[in-house]
Parts: sequence; structure tokens; C-alpha cells
Amino acid sequence: MRIPVGVSDRYQDYVIKDGEFVGQFELMYERFDDPWHQNEIYGNSLTKILVRDTCRLLLNQGFSTSVEIGCGYGNLSQDLSNLGFNAYAIDMSNTCISRARILNPRPTYFLSDFDNIDLYQKIKPDIFILSEISWYILPRLKSFITKLQKFFPRKILIHELSTYADSQQEYGREYFTDLDGILEFFGLEVLSSATTWDSASGNGTYFSATI
Repeated sequence: MRIPVGVSDRYQDYVIKDGEFVGQFELMYERFDDPWHQNEIYGNSLTKILVRDTCRLLLNQGFSTSVEIGCGYGNLSQDLSNLGFNAYAIDMSNTCISRARILNPRPTYFLSDFDNIDLYQKIKPDIFILSEISWYILPRLKSFITKLQKFFPRKILIHELSTYADSQQEYGREYFTDLDGILEFFGLEVLSSATTWDSASGNGTYFSATI
């Protein structure tokens, strides 16, 4: 499904519409300055706070290179760089990456698909952060987990994802609908997990795990 420019004034329709995946991320970023209000709500997002705190603890344990997959404007990776991480950030939208380099210049950015194992083997991250993108990569997500287990055993995966009430969720129900389903789907050795709710970003899930 493709949405021509001008058809919708909702950024969400360029991602998922009527229960179907659209995935027009470049077009979305061209049309909208701040989809998901990521710059506006970042500082108060409870899942982002959990991710930052977890990374701070991991840094003390010797984990020093992070990659944020689905980085958007790079707010999280900027914070991680400020903490002392070798922070890498990737996204598949050229417009998004161009803005991120201006807004948050400290991370090293790559324009890339999420499952670029060749890239990860070059930068050698010991923390992988799946940053609110799992809904958009569902058919390839299990294969990606398998690749991480093969090439990056005993490294860390941190996952954050907004979830929705049963009455709202049309897309992806056959994969998971809540934190329990997410943990079962990933099947990793969980270190910490939480569900969150805040007025800015709604329902959220978080977990960290050993790959």
C-alpha cells in the first residue's frame, strides 16, 4: 500500500493504516517535522528513562558501544554519547538522518535497514537497542533475533515498544499484544522488564536481555 503525497494529514497513515503496514517512512519525514512528537515527549518518556538507566548500569560493567536501531532524531543516542558510550544510531529515512545530525550531532549515524549484520560486525556494538520499531519489522524480526544470537552471543538487547488496548490494535496481533507476548516471542534471557504508562506516550513496554 502506498499513500500519495497530500492524501493524509496524519503521519500515522504513512506507517500503518486500516490494519495494514504502509511503511512510507521517507515520505512521512518529508511531510512532517516531528512524527510521533519524539522531540516533544522524549524527556518524559518512561521507557526512554528505563533505557538510559539500564545503559548507565551496563556502562559500569564494561559495555561501552551502543547502537540504536530506529533512532529517529537521535535523542537517546545523544544522551548515551554524553554518558560516555561509543554511540551509533541508524534509521532508514535519509531525511530523518539528515535532521538528526543537526539536532543531535554527537552519535555516529548510518542510513541503513535494521538488519544490516555487516554493519554491526564493523562497529561491534555490545548493546543493541530496538527503539520503538518492532511493529514495523514484524515479518523479519524473528530472523533478526536469530542472526544476533549467531553473531553477537552474550551481548545485550534492549527493547522498547508502545502497546495498545485490544480494542485499538488491528495490526500485528498474531505476533504479540503485550509485554508477556513480547518476551515469549523474543525468547531471550531477560535481565529486566517493565510495563509503563504516561500521559504523553501512553502504554509502553521495556525489557533488557542477554542475546
